Amino acid sequence: MVSLNIRTATPADAVPLSLLGTSVWIDTYADSGLTPAVIERVTERFDRSTVEQLLADPRATAFVAEWNGGTVGCAWLQAGSPCPAAAPRTLELTTMYVLRRCHGRGIGAALWARCRDHANTALGSGALWLRVNSKNSGALAFYARQGLQRIGSVDVRFDGVDNENFLLADADAARVMSP
Repeated sequence: MVSLNIRTATPADAVPLSLLGTSVWIDTYADSGLTPAVIERVTERFDRSTVEQLLADPRATAFVAEWNGGTVGCAWLQAGSPCPAAAPRTLELTTMYVLRRCHGRGIGAALWARCRDHANTALGSGALWLRVNSKNSGALAFYARQGLQRIGSVDVRFDGVDNENFLLADADAARVMSP
């Protein structure tokens, strides 16, 4: 029997989250392979001690997706992170990763639902926002299926290059907040 479990991350999840983050980030963004910039990014961002610090941060909330007992996805929320395009939004979905081999199983949708429920309970409707690389067509299609729409964009610099990131929010909440 197949089982999906979404739960709040604990300090014991630091290693699986570190490995998951490294794997998904390389698979998604390392178009030119393991360049020095990619190696630096993943070793800094997904180092076990960095993940442990994030798990200990009272402003951060992390959810783990387990498929038949193994970690296959995660989502990280950061409170107090104002959206550049819509100031009242203060809860950022900083990361949502699902192993590519697990795409299409409803894992991302379950993680998103858990994040949205958490945001609505903690801060009320309309507080949640995220950014996604404009070239990440899979993520953009996923978020569109979840009812999100583009509310702006920002550039994120990586390896000396500005990369456009779209700012996304719930379509209903975005309409309410539009001037």
